[in-house]
Amino acid sequence: MIRITASAGAAVFILGVAALHAAEPQPPRVELVEETIQGVTVRDPYRWMEGGGAEFDAWAKAESAHARVMLDAIPGHAALRERITELDQPSGAITGLQVRGDRWLYGRADDEGTTRTYVRRGHDGPERVVDFLGALPSSEGPWSEVGAARVLSPNGRYITFGTTQRGEENPTLRIFDLRANSLLPDTITWPLWADSNGFRPRWLADSSGFLYVRRPDVSAAMDNTARARRGQIFIHRLGTPVTSDRPIFGYGLTPEIAETDTLYVQGEPHPNWLGIWRRKASGLETWVLDLTKLSDEALPPARRISSSDVRVPGYGIRGNSLYTADSTYAPRFRIVRFDLTQSDPKPEIVLAEQEGVLTGIVVAKDAVYAVESLLSRSRLHVIDDRGGRAIDLEAGVVDSLEPGPEGRGAWITQVDWLMPKRGKILDAGADRLRPSGLDSISAPAPRAISELRWAPARDGESIPFTIVHSGAPSASPAYVLMDGYGCFGSVNTPFYWPALEALVERGGAYVQVAMRGGGELGADWHRAGRDRNKPTSFEDAIDVAKHLVRTGVTTPGRIAVRGGSCGGMTMGMAALEAPHLIGAAILSVGAFDLLRMANHSAAGARSIRDIGDPATEDGTRRIVALSPFYQVLDGAPRPAMLIGSGATDYAIPLWVGGKMVARMRAAAPEGRPVLWDIKWEAGHNAGVDYVQLDTDEFAFTLWQLGHPQFQP
Repeated sequence: MIRITASAGAAVFILGVAALHAAEPQPPRVELVEETIQGVTVRDPYRWMEGGGAEFDAWAKAESAHARVMLDAIPGHAALRERITELDQPSGAITGLQVRGDRWLYGRADDEGTTRTYVRRGHDGPERVVDFLGALPSSEGPWSEVGAARVLSPNGRYITFGTTQRGEENPTLRIFDLRANSLLPDTITWPLWADSNGFRPRWLADSSGFLYVRRPDVSAAMDNTARARRGQIFIHRLGTPVTSDRPIFGYGLTPEIAETDTLYVQGEPHPNWLGIWRRKASGLETWVLDLTKLSDEALPPARRISSSDVRVPGYGIRGNSLYTADSTYAPRFRIVRFDLTQSDPKPEIVLAEQEGVLTGIVVAKDAVYAVESLLSRSRLHVIDDRGGRAIDLEAGVVDSLEPGPEGRGAWITQVDWLMPKRGKILDAGADRLRPSGLDSISAPAPRAISELRWAPARDGESIPFTIVHSGAPSASPAYVLMDGYGCFGSVNTPFYWPALEALVERGGAYVQVAMRGGGELGADWHRAGRDRNKPTSFEDAIDVAKHLVRTGVTTPGRIAVRGGSCGGMTMGMAALEAPHLIGAAILSVGAFDLLRMANHSAAGARSIRDIGDPATEDGTRRIVALSPFYQVLDGAPRPAMLIGSGATDYAIPLWVGGKMVARMRAAAPEGRPVLWDIKWEAGHNAGVDYVQLDTDEFAFTLWQLGHPQFQP
């Protein structure tokens, strides 16, 4: 054993600090812009960053290099990465099962941990690997796949898939011929990129082509915000030039559709009807097109069938009936049916509101399937020609719900933080699920546990949260990493994350908070954390932190918060509001400047309903009050910050993270560290090395919360 004396240890520390400070970039230029918007005075010292350019690029690269040096220099970082790499092994579970015709398509990680796509003829046929990305020119890569675009044609021969380059640049929709094992020449550039689901096309029932969404005059010269506007739904026929694709619905074609609306064409292929989701500032609408009246001369008739002020868990068409979720008098949702043969169809209730929340709905050829979540348990509801019935599911959150083989029955996967995905099939007419037979799960038994708990909020509401911890009594308070989102009615579900064991082994605990503003407890849970109620979202996170201290899980200062995208806003506000509780904040691709994003990012327009309308004084005041960038106070205490950005992010421009970093540093130059970790070939989702990301986030958390093995 080698011992280091006090003087030698001090020398090592001094050399390390000197090296780190040598890498610190100079503060960026301050050029104050003061303006009055809707009667609200706004001061912005870094507006110039929004234009990009050489000066901004040079500063961003210096900041990124500094963050890399700082993170790599954390004691324990290398050992932590080694342990996470060891834990991050493939589970053998299949993902994304699609069965059309006699062709089965799915993903599964190989022994090296690389997820590959497999195809087989029939359930028992020999499987072969399909390499979509390998068919593309390697000189133009590196390529990433947009998983939402992977859709198998009804006859099982073709599959659409989406690609990007260097993270999220140059989005493209492509087609692969599984019979010929080759790429088709059909290539659609710049499909909808308001979010990854916008990539998802919908095949025509005869497999001759598909429908997709894009701006008609889209070009590479436009930024992401412009590309996400003026969307239209196009029909593409296989083997025809993309220039001949015909628009059939959308902005400029349908009078009600606004420039900033987002259109989606998800759903099972139907020969007569096309269901469309229209997301607008005030909520969500479901429209239907009559494809039987589509001709070369006329657009198909379009009708708005239903609307909602909240996100709903799904819709679909079976026969001549549209089924969708409805929150009218049913905050946990119910399922209603509309008869499309009627000129003005009225909703008929086919599944009343349940004890739990309906979190997913699919409409298959034989029945409507819906998942009911009761947080710690789930049920699968089936509405078919026999009536309605409910099937209790095993422990674990339902991660996905899709139609089963041949579009009949249901395919579900369940997962938990330390439990790999496992897929099961409910055959049409059956009352019991069966294993798919394709999983080969080999994950070791976890050495941590996951529990659902509740915390009292300041207004008396009970806030659910999940905690992953060792399960054994501890002599010292836990180092808590607390995650939250609380936006847009989204349900923040668990995923298989074996790396959490590395955090737990070092005395850590992971907490995920179901804050109001999300959809974990239904429509009213969403409404309770939006508009004027939006501060409730981050207040819920603070109240859970207080509960963790009161109940002895941890102590003030031993809590790090974590949030991404809109969650970067909510958890960022929690960190600024409660620095006495929160010692560190890890905020990735965060929405820090909602005011400027409202008009200068693809994510801005869809935030109006939840955050505020920049066209009004009340909305502008709320946006400024909820933007962490404008709420940083000079000289005020604040947690350490690790700000993450993707250089090719389609939703959050790089300058959003840059402005936040600069403001935090300027407000407290001698305060706790603020690091800006930029992934230069990654975006909002794509191109991320998750082993590296987990290592950096866990090491930063343990360093800043005082873990002795992670101190200089």
